[in-house]
Amino acid sequence: FGGDLAEAVRAACRWALAQPGVAAVEAETEPTNAASQAVLRKVGFVPTGTVGKEGPRFILHALPA
Repeated sequence: FGGDLAEAVRAACRWALAQPGVAAVEAETEPTNAASQAVLRKVGFVPTGTVGKEGPRFILHALPA
């Protein structure tokens, strides 16, 4: 399940980053949702160090090769 979810997130990010004017993709998770945070990290997202309305923020500038 986790691998399928990571691949779905990766595919959505691949599409988003290919759009004109899109330089990055951001995500937010509940502070206690370690599983979602692990999926984001697996895809290549990194924490921004800020906390939004939903919780910690992550950013992806490019997909790892």
